[in-house]
Formats: sequence, C-alpha cells, structure tokens
Amino acid sequence: MSVPDSPELEWERWHLKEDPHRLVRLSLLLLLVALVGAVLVVSLPITAAVALGLALVVAVLPYVMPRRFVVRPEGLSIRQGFYVIRREWSAFDGCEPVGSGYLLHLCPVSGLKPLRPNLLSPSSKELFLPLPLEPEKVPTLEKAFKEYIG
Repeated sequence: MSVPDSPELEWERWHLKEDPHRLVRLSLLLLLVALVGAVLVVSLPITAAVALGLALVVAVLPYVMPRRFVVRPEGLSIRQGFYVIRREWSAFDGCEPVGSGYLLHLCPVSGLKPLRPNLLSPSSKELFLPLPLEPEKVPTLEKAFKEYIG
C-alpha cells in the first residue's frame, strides 16, 4: 500500500495564532490559571500548591502550542505539545474533504488505542486533518490520500 519514493509532507498549524479572538481566549485562559493558582496557594500548603500549579500548567500547555502534522508512506503522525499520535494508513477507512481540511474515517478495528479527545472530532471515529497553510502542499496531500487511503 505504501509507495517507497513518495515524499514526506510536513506542516504546522497553530490554531491559537490563527484564531481572530486569540487575545480574548488567551486572556481568559491566563485568568483561569491565575485564579486556580490563587485558590491553590490559599487553600493548600505551598509545596502542594506549587506542585498542583505546575501540573495545571503542564496540562494546559499543549492546547496553546501548535500542532505538527506529518504524512509519510508509513502513516500519519500528529504532535501537539507532549502528545503524539501515529496511525498507519490501514487504520483509515476513507476520507472526505470538508471546509478547510479532510475528515479521515477510522476503521472499526479492535485493539487500537483510542485517540486523545483534543485531536478528534466529537464522533471519536473520525479525525480532522486541517489543510496546510502553504497552498503548494495541498496537491501533495491530496495525492497522498489517493495513494494511501484510496
């Protein structure tokens, strides 16, 4: 199913940077983290508050970081913050173009670890893959889908 001479395609999308309301969303996120941090400091011993505050920052950090998408002959890889998911092309049943990307349908195969919810559409059997911002990469992505998914 894989073609050995197919090139690797890689792009990055930073949704927080692309969002027109990013300043409002980032301000609300920072306010929420500050309020939770203040509650932790007031209600817990300082060492526990610092530990839980760092855990909160580590948990929120991937949501404000960019996502890196890599299409290889072996499969698809998505990295967001500390999380990486990899799927072989055989894990996908098909794909369909939607507004600003592709909706990849996952095969109903048991034994596959479910994807993380922040990388999925609400149905959990589909994966949204946004188009690259560079228009010259879009035909290569479409060609890869035709080769690998069908």
